[in-house]
Amino acid sequence: MSGNLMAIIKQIAIVKQLDQDKVAEIIEDSLYQSISKKLSEENELKIVANFASNSITANFYKIVVENDFRLGEISLEEARAKYDPAIELGEKVYVKIPIHDFEPKVIKNARKSIQERIKKLEEDRIIFDYE
Repeated sequence: MSGNLMAIIKQIAIVKQLDQDKVAEIIEDSLYQSISKKLSEENELKIVANFASNSITANFYKIVVENDFRLGEISLEEARAKYDPAIELGEKVYVKIPIHDFEPKVIKNARKSIQERIKKLEEDRIIFDYE
C-alpha cells in the first residue's frame, strides 16, 4: 500500500515540477504531527518516507506495560512473545510500523495536511516561475 502511495507521490512531484525531497519532508512532517498526538515524548517517533524503497514507516519505541491501552504501549505478554522472552515492565521495544497499519482517522488528518501543504508548495513554485 505505501509502495503504491510513494510511486503516486513521486509521479505527482514530477508532473507538478515539485522537489521530491520537499514533498517527502511534507509527508513526514504531516504524518509526524498526526501520529504524535497518539504517542508521548518517550516513544521517540520518527517518520521515514523513502522514495528509493517505496515505503513510509513510523519508527518508535513501545513501552512495555502490563496491559496495553495506547498506541505507544505493548503488553508484557506480547513483548515477550514477539521480541524478547526476558523483557521486563518499563523497558522499550523499537518497532517499525507501515503507515497503512494506522487507524483511518490518523491517516485522514495527515492526508488533509499533506494536501494543503503540497498545494501551498505548488503555489509558491508558480509564483517563483512567474517572477
